[in-house]
Amino acid sequence: MIRNFEYNSHSGLTFLHRLNNTTTANVYRGVKHSHPSHEIYLLLRGGATYTVNGQSFEVNPFDVLILNAYEYHFVEPNTTEAYERIVLQIPPDFIPVLNEVTPLNNFIKTNSFLNILPAKYVKNSNLYAIMKAIEKICLNNNEIYKDHLILAQTINLAIEISKILADINNDKLARVHYSEYTYPQ
Repeated sequence: MIRNFEYNSHSGLTFLHRLNNTTTANVYRGVKHSHPSHEIYLLLRGGATYTVNGQSFEVNPFDVLILNAYEYHFVEPNTTEAYERIVLQIPPDFIPVLNEVTPLNNFIKTNSFLNILPAKYVKNSNLYAIMKAIEKICLNNNEIYKDHLILAQTINLAIEISKILADINNDKLARVHYSEYTYPQ
């Protein structure tokens, strides 16, 4: 398996697969920063606390963290084990392309408070398989339509995130309706 890999597409998308052991994880500990792109993190191993605009989120394997462009954040990796993640950076001007097929743009604009997609939803989706497909395309140096294939998989990813969000919202609605229902005596 390839780790510590980065691919920058001509369309501005960046794909990263990073593995930090306990020593290198300390280098990144607590460095507050932002990026000009939206970021989708899929944690594969280890655990970490991400602080985004002053709010902290515990992230565990197969949780997905979504960050808006220019959101200040930093990470505190759990230094007892390796910290591995896949990251897709999507430039804001790329979002209208995604918005043609999915409401991801609305999610990014209106739900910056909901930065985590929990592992229980991610594991029941195709999100991991899509991220691995993007990685496989990035690693194939003989693919002449690489950027087109990455674009297609990024659209698949946006659709999958929309499905996960719908599942989360449906579960919230089901809990509300269930808790409001009173059984006849």
